[in-house]
Amino acid sequence: PIQLKLSSSTSTTPDENEDNYISFTNKYGNGLQLIAQQQPNLIVYAGKNLHYFSNKNQSFLEIWPGGPHEVAVLNFTKYPYVDREGMAGFEQIEQIKALKTEPNATFITKTDVKLYRNRTMLIDRDSGSTCCVKIKWKAHDSDKERELLLGFSHRKTMQNPKFYAYSYVSRVYAFEPNAPFDIVARSGFFCLGFATDNEKNVSQNEQVRGAADKHKLKLWKEVFKECPRIHFVTGITEKYGDEETVIISYGVNDCYPRMIEVSKEFLVSLLKPL
Repeated sequence: PIQLKLSSSTSTTPDENEDNYISFTNKYGNGLQLIAQQQPNLIVYAGKNLHYFSNKNQSFLEIWPGGPHEVAVLNFTKYPYVDREGMAGFEQIEQIKALKTEPNATFITKTDVKLYRNRTMLIDRDSGSTCCVKIKWKAHDSDKERELLLGFSHRKTMQNPKFYAYSYVSRVYAFEPNAPFDIVARSGFFCLGFATDNEKNVSQNEQVRGAADKHKLKLWKEVFKECPRIHFVTGITEKYGDEETVIISYGVNDCYPRMIEVSKEFLVSLLKPL
């Protein structure tokens, strides 16, 4: 658990009876001290781009968003939920793999062009970007509406040939909120763009004002001028007071952040065949 404590100074020194607590440095402002009251819970797992979600008072950790969809069942209220002393780790945690075959992407993009030796431009499995928000879903062959969870995933181009290396693309996907968490729909790949001219005019950040704009998305024999070479979605949440709109945060070329408002209706439209 994390304790928020009002403080009259910017000091990060814990009280004498808090020797085992972890105080976080207060770099901005004063009057609020953040303290971890115990050592962080530990997941013994070699990986990254993992995302937490919950449903029906159960907690889950998304390990892979596809290829297939893989989820671990975690109890975040139990401490520790992984054995620190024996380092018994992820192998003791229940892992769930989706059973149904993943649907085809709803639209085709130039990422599907093959390079030499019939190799694709992208790595062969999606990695997680951010997850999840609830959406309302109707299948094309049904009038019945149900609830799904929506997230973002990404892929990047292979490291060779170097001219096209490490360009990032994203997609949205939706899955059943209950085990085995089968994927219901996946969009094609897309990018999220640079800062707008208005943002550049008011920003004092030289990266926003153009220093990062020269790095464009490169796919086979084409440069996409409106797309950063790297965009990386880092968060999604419902807008306060408007559950039909989400706020998406992402980084541009590892240089500056952006946040955009997008309707859930638009995101769901990406999951429908064009």
